[in-house]
Amino acid sequence: MPSPTSLTDKSGTKAVQISLYPSITTDEDILTEIIFVIDRSGSMSGTGITNAKNTLQLLLRSLPQNTPFNIVSFGSNYSSLFTKSTLLTAESLNTATAHISSMGADMGGTELLEPLQYILNQFQSLKCSDYETYKQYPKQIFLLTDGGVSNLQSVLQYVKFHIDEARIFSFGIGSGVSRPLVDGIAEYGRGKAEYVDANNISLKVTAQLKAALMPILKNVSINWNGLEDPTYTGIQMRYPPVFDGDRLVGYCFLKNDASGKHSITISGTTGTEVHKWDVIVDLDSQVRNGSLINRLTARTYASSLELDEKANKDKIVKLGTEWGLVTKYTSYVAIEDKDYATISTMQKLNVKKETKPPAPTPSYSPFPATTSSYSPPAPGGGGGMRPVLAGPGSSTSNWKPTYDSGKVAPKPATGGYRMAGPSLPTPPAPSSYYSSTTSPSPSTTTTATNYDPKKSDLDNFILLQNVDGSFNLSELFLKLGKVNKSLEQVKGGVPGAVSGKVEVWITAIALVTFEKQFAASAAMWEMIAEKSRKYIRRNITDITQKDPSCTLDNLLQLAKTFLL
Repeated sequence: MPSPTSLTDKSGTKAVQISLYPSITTDEDILTEIIFVIDRSGSMSGTGITNAKNTLQLLLRSLPQNTPFNIVSFGSNYSSLFTKSTLLTAESLNTATAHISSMGADMGGTELLEPLQYILNQFQSLKCSDYETYKQYPKQIFLLTDGGVSNLQSVLQYVKFHIDEARIFSFGIGSGVSRPLVDGIAEYGRGKAEYVDANNISLKVTAQLKAALMPILKNVSINWNGLEDPTYTGIQMRYPPVFDGDRLVGYCFLKNDASGKHSITISGTTGTEVHKWDVIVDLDSQVRNGSLINRLTARTYASSLELDEKANKDKIVKLGTEWGLVTKYTSYVAIEDKDYATISTMQKLNVKKETKPPAPTPSYSPFPATTSSYSPPAPGGGGGMRPVLAGPGSSTSNWKPTYDSGKVAPKPATGGYRMAGPSLPTPPAPSSYYSSTTSPSPSTTTTATNYDPKKSDLDNFILLQNVDGSFNLSELFLKLGKVNKSLEQVKGGVPGAVSGKVEVWITAIALVTFEKQFAASAAMWEMIAEKSRKYIRRNITDITQKDPSCTLDNLLQLAKTFLL
């Protein structure tokens, strides 16, 4: 293990970099904005579009209620279900279900650049206009495609320089898909690439959605507890959300007389829960000359200032000129000295003007200064908060904190790390930006149906789940679940503890039905079932407080006995 290292710039300026892989657990629903991007080119006809549609229906019902979502289709052009993401409610789920049912492989060729510009530009526009709303929901994109594009480098470069705080999971369907496209988008989009076929598309996409809905650390802040250089204390640092498997990185310019050991507090939230880590940094550890961490610190400060660029122009210029940064207001010019004259002459070249320029997007740093690339935890990972030291830019085992130092390298506090979880007040209602009544495009307004004879019994049974995770009693429910009881028998079988809560009882029967009738496909309905379990827990809390024996497990046991 390398020794803790500190770097001091030749000017004497001190800077520190600190990083860790947070390990977070929570029982709360993880709300993150999900955009599904579906290839509807002609090559998707047949089983391709059918499997994509079935998978979409499954994914929608796996999302927690009130998750912001949208569906973007592309071919030779593109279209979106809603003009902007809308909250997942009974109304929007019904609209999306009908829209998916009507989808066909009828959009011509494969042009991916413009839909990606449309999505990422919406993210950036919201970030610039309403940062508080923007940071409420981390952004994730699920891309399903079976082909390639003619402008591969343009697509990859756009994702690379505009992904910002979002993440893209890409799925290649069939043997003819372009691997450079699928792999490249996932790499530059900080996500993961998967290759699927008709037999495993739902399983693989659902597995990645499960990963995307792992706890996400938001509202991240680092309290340097008086160590920072007073010149920069007025800068409001903006840290991106930390996804599962991501590394949180923070930078700070230190005051010149900082020395000895100091405590630093890192905090963030998941839903209404607060998570905190206290670490000790030793400012007297090994020191050597260098400026890399200092420039990264300046880059991070400038990126935060650029979110309110007009008010912070002077500060951005100062950082840019002092540390040689390319920002909105500063640039670099390289000058080469020669001891001979240039004898070549300039030539005029006619450049063909683009007739359809890409949608304008605010310019940001080409690399996120405070997160590292996505890397899923190793099997069995998760572990504690054991420190692992690493040099700048190096990689370490997942879900372990690492400490990179530009001036100092922190060591764990005595007794290890402390993570506290006090509850926050109930969060405010979602911003009207994510209105649950966002109108779909006129062409997508249709009536949803709950049964499709071409689908499997499992697919149709899943479609019966309500947006909150509950199930309703119906003849179709009994038929698809192979429940050998009449409607009257089921109603009469409601246990006394949950009398008056028929939906709770029906949902318990649905959970038992998943295990009894569809056990071979458990990976497909796992998230669906968990959503139903949470529904039951929420709706028996008041009963359990009075009768501790009324638990989810006991209710499921009663349902199993009833179905014998």
